[in-house]
Amino acid sequence: MYKKYERLHYQRNNFSYWFCLLAILFDVLYMCGVIAPLQIVPDINIGLDVVFNILFLLFVFLGSEKLKTYNKNWGYYIIGIAIVQIIRIFYIPNLFFFTEEIDGVIVVAANSLTATEYSLVVGYLIASSVCLIVAAVVSMIKTSHLALYFEEKKKLEEVK
Repeated sequence: MYKKYERLHYQRNNFSYWFCLLAILFDVLYMCGVIAPLQIVPDINIGLDVVFNILFLLFVFLGSEKLKTYNKNWGYYIIGIAIVQIIRIFYIPNLFFFTEEIDGVIVVAANSLTATEYSLVVGYLIASSVCLIVAAVVSMIKTSHLALYFEEKKKLEEVK
């Protein structure tokens, strides 16, 4: 059992690292889904979302590097970023998904995301946040196990 933790101390946390990179991929797909439709006219909201997306990419990449080295505090930061991703679902996608009622039939407005595009964009944000939460939780669990191992090892050395 101790051999596992000794090995863990020298191995990188690649699982959390790759899940953070997967979250970045889903976020890039989200941005392509919001910006690519020709019917969406860029405005201040799209500009702010692009700036936020750049910051998201930077912080998540930095977080992935920190999680790879078992930094427990960055697990909390990554969970915070995942919560922000969930909040984003209610802002930009809803801003560009309009429906109108014409003769009792609900149709998607002309300058809006289609229902499929809207579903994909929301799905990408959900997938991104789930990947971040999984990466953070796994990293925090491994970091806790590693810290407990070193505390126990220190106590054993003091007894000797």
